Amino acid sequence: MEETEKPLLDKPYDLTAANVTFDTIPNKSSVFEKTLQLGRRLAKHPLSILIEGESGVGKESFARALHNESPRKNEPFVA
Repeated sequence: MEETEKPLLDKPYDLTAANVTFDTIPNKSSVFEKTLQLGRRLAKHPLSILIEGESGVGKESFARALHNESPRKNEPFVA
């Protein structure tokens, strides 16, 4: 008998929302929590950041969180 995997999200998540922050990104992994902590630190600096990964892993959400927690948060976000 196969165990059913628990869904990562308990409810639907809107990744196009302009108010995405590192606190609103669903996270159930200690490894990903370290990535979010790094993002929080990087967002404070005027850097260009390249985000790579497979389709559907949350690159745009991470980019939105970086933008929304940066000094440029009042500027337009271009996906």
